Amino acid sequence: MRFYLVQHAEAKPETEDPERHLTERGREEIQKIAAFLTARGLSVPRILHSGRTRARETAEILAQALRPPQGLAETDGLGPMDEPGQWVQRLRESQEELM
Repeated sequence: MRFYLVQHAEAKPETEDPERHLTERGREEIQKIAAFLTARGLSVPRILHSGRTRARETAEILAQALRPPQGLAETDGLGPMDEPGQWVQRLRESQEELM
């Protein structure tokens, strides 16, 4: 099992955009990363994200390139203030590759 942890791409500041959409630079950077991963043959069954706008947009760009068969899924425990330790057991129990 492999776990690929990807932080969201550059987002607009909250003072400019309360929803914090990705900046144009952020979109370009994550598209380059997605192309790199695709060229290396990376394959994951699905991509998980926190549901925050910047994380969802990052996941959508990755999914366009990687085409995970199970698509995207919003899940708990991936927010900026969430305790990362909760993933230890979840990862131990998982047999699939996760991003």
